[in-house]
Amino acid sequence: MEYRDDIRHAIVLVDGSVLVEQADGSFRPETGQTDWDRVRRASDEEIAAAVAEDPDAAPLMSEEELASVEWTRPGAEPPGDAVLFD
Repeated sequence: MEYRDDIRHAIVLVDGSVLVEQADGSFRPETGQTDWDRVRRASDEEIAAAVAEDPDAAPLMSEEELASVEWTRPGAEPPGDAVLFD
């Protein structure tokens, strides 16, 4: 991910879209550079190869690791005894 020193604040909305504060104080939707059609067409093998070639990427999770994940969604109540800070 590219560092941008022109961003002062960014807000992630419930639907996953991102609003970025502009220099004038207004917020505008962030336009990403991801080619989502290419991502959707990629095979598991292509994804694994891309991850293996990227020194900054975390390793892919095994089927066992994925099975143990507790999936949440933005805005969902935290599991267990989480502490929330205002």
